Amino acid sequence: YTTPILTVLTGVLIFKEPIKKRQVISLLLIASALLIMTIQLGRFPLIAAVVSLSFLAYSAVKKYANLDSMASITVELTILFIPAFLYTIITFSSVLQSIQLYGIYKLYLVIGLGLFTAVPFFLYSYGLNHVQMSVDGYIKYFPPTIGVFLGIFIFKEKISHTHLISMAVIWTAVINNVLF
Repeated sequence: YTTPILTVLTGVLIFKEPIKKRQVISLLLIASALLIMTIQLGRFPLIAAVVSLSFLAYSAVKKYANLDSMASITVELTILFIPAFLYTIITFSSVLQSIQLYGIYKLYLVIGLGLFTAVPFFLYSYGLNHVQMSVDGYIKYFPPTIGVFLGIFIFKEKISHTHLISMAVIWTAVINNVLF
């Protein structure tokens, strides 16, 4: 839940997006819920912070660059092509072994899934050019919440009362910000 609040704050502090009083109240509620979850954890969530900062950097660079969606994806793929190509050359023998072991159709499946994942990146690029970072931030509350629901209802994981209350506070703040 740290990426969304950092995204909203980046929109306000870096991109100078306007903020209303109710948004400040929402951010304070969310920050308090995050602080309570951190205290319950008993240590600073370093890995979560690093992941959040990397997602935040990605969003901020995309917003700042303000490139057309296709140009944005092209730049990203061009940057990633060189390390991916080098990795493929270095591990070529294991790639051939994998093809022999699993068949060529698995290779096509991996390539197809790569193209399939490009669609959400394209749509994200398009959307980020047309909304404020704060809107992007509030939308980013959905993935971790979906993950929690999957954990609870599909994988039968336990959730602490503190986490449940924190989620309720966060979603109350999000709904307060969006609806009112």
